[in-house]
Amino acid sequence: MEAQELVTQGTNTYAGSGGAMFILIAIGLYMMFKKEGITPWYGIIPIFNIFRVAKMATGETILAVLTIFLFPFLWVYVSYRLAKGYGHGIGFAILTYFFFPVMALVYGFSDKRFNPNA
Repeated sequence: MEAQELVTQGTNTYAGSGGAMFILIAIGLYMMFKKEGITPWYGIIPIFNIFRVAKMATGETILAVLTIFLFPFLWVYVSYRLAKGYGHGIGFAILTYFFFPVMALVYGFSDKRFNPNA
């Protein structure tokens, strides 16, 4: 194989995995938002869906906006609040931080509802 073919193959693989991640997140967030009474199609819009998750988890618009700009740092707090809100502990918070596409599906398809006061 030539170098150009290898680059193209790697790019296609990367784009395909990114598309799969987007689909997982969109399905999970669609179900989460539908269950919580938030307009479900917000889960399909990139960046805005993270804003809505952060606002749902923290209850504050300013923290949700800051999460967009300081994502790696504030996502720790958002992940913790999501896990606590769904009745789980620190283990679920860590899983949410590192594996959000899968955890969005878990939260979206679980029977538990988000409790903002947890």
